[in-house]
Amino acid sequence: MPTSSREQLLVVISEAEWVGGHEVMGIAAIKGLLARGWRIHVLCSMRNERFIEMLRTLRHSSMSVEPLAIRSSRLKSVLPFFFLREFRLVWRSMTHQRDCAAVLLLQGRIEVGVVPAIAAKLLKMKLIGYVPFAHSAKLVSGRSLSGQIRDLINRAYYRTIGSFITCYEGAKADIKKWAPAAQVEVVHNFVRDQSQPADDRSRFRLDHGLNVSGFVVAMIGRIEFRQKGHDFVIENFDAIFAGITDPYLCIVGEGPDVARLEGMIKIRKLEARVRIIDWTPSVDVVLSSIDCLLLPSRFEGVPLVMLEALALNTPVVASRKDGMIDYLPNEWLFEVDDVVECNDCLKRLSKKSYHDPTDLKRVPYSQHAFEENFATAFNRLAISPQR
Repeated sequence: MPTSSREQLLVVISEAEWVGGHEVMGIAAIKGLLARGWRIHVLCSMRNERFIEMLRTLRHSSMSVEPLAIRSSRLKSVLPFFFLREFRLVWRSMTHQRDCAAVLLLQGRIEVGVVPAIAAKLLKMKLIGYVPFAHSAKLVSGRSLSGQIRDLINRAYYRTIGSFITCYEGAKADIKKWAPAAQVEVVHNFVRDQSQPADDRSRFRLDHGLNVSGFVVAMIGRIEFRQKGHDFVIENFDAIFAGITDPYLCIVGEGPDVARLEGMIKIRKLEARVRIIDWTPSVDVVLSSIDCLLLPSRFEGVPLVMLEALALNTPVVASRKDGMIDYLPNEWLFEVDDVVECNDCLKRLSKKSYHDPTDLKRVPYSQHAFEENFATAFNRLAISPQR
C-alpha cells in the first residue's frame, strides 16, 4: 500500500437512492479526498439523481461518476447472492478499477453496500466503511428472531470490512463491540455556515398556507417510518400537539414512505395542519421560518439538520438517542415514541419557556475542517495493513 494519496485511485460506492445527511457528508468527504490528490471513481445508484447531480457540480477532472442499476435493500445482507445481476454489474465495473488503493463504502448502515463489499473482498481490495451508527438490527427492527439473525450476519460484515470512519464516539464503541479488531476513526459532522435569511419567515409560511402567527414545527430529512418516526407523529398528532395554539407540521423531504405518509394524513383528515414539502437545498430558509425542529427518530447518528438548526438558534425537540444526547439539553429530549414527553417538550417551546439555544455547545466543525479531518483519517486507514 502506498504511503501517499497523490495520484492514487480510490473507488467510492453508494447504494443510497435518496440524499440525506450522510450523503451530504459523503460529498464533502469526496471533495476533501480530491484536494489531497486522490483520483476517484464513484459507483452509485442511477435512481439517486440528486446525488449524481451533487457529484457533478464538483466538476473535478480527477473524478468520474458511473451510475449503475443498483439499489439499497436489507435483504442483501441476508441473501446477497440472490442479487446476482447487481453483483455482476458491480463486479464488472470494479474489475476495471482493481488497481485502486482502496474502496470507500458510503453506508447509511452496515447492511448497505454488502454486495460491493463482497466483490471488493474477492478482488482483494482494501475496504473502508463510512457509517453514521452501528446499532443492533434487533434493536432497530424490534423483531427478536429476525433481528438476532441479521445481527449474526452483520457481525461478519463488520469484521469483513475491518476499517471504518464514523461520526461520534458512541458509534466507534458500538463498532468495536461488533468487531474488536476493527480500526475506527471518528470524524465529526460539519455544519455549513449559516446566516439568518432576512424577511423569509413570513414569506415561507404564506407560500405554504401556514398561519404567520401559528406554532410551526418541521421534520426535515428522509421520509422513512422505521427510522425517522413520521408514523409516530401522524398517528398521535392530536396528543402530541395538545395544548398548543394553532399548530402546524411541515414535513420536508423525500423517501420510500411518502405515499404511506400521504395516506395517513388523508385518513386522519390532517390536511389543514400538515404540509409535505419537496426536498429543498435551502434548508436554512425552512429552519429560520419555523418555531421548532422535531426529530422523533428511533435511531440516528448525528443528524446534519440538527446541527444546522442549532447554528441558526432554532430549537430542536428530539428523541433521547445517540448523537442527539451529546448536543441537546435534557428539556428538549423525550424517550422514543413517548407521546406525553414529546408533548411536554413542544408545549414548553410553544410557551417560550425553553433553554436559550445561544447557551448550547457551539458546533466547531466547519466544512473545511471536516474535509481535512476526513482525508487525514482516510489516509491513515488506507495505508494501514488490511486485517
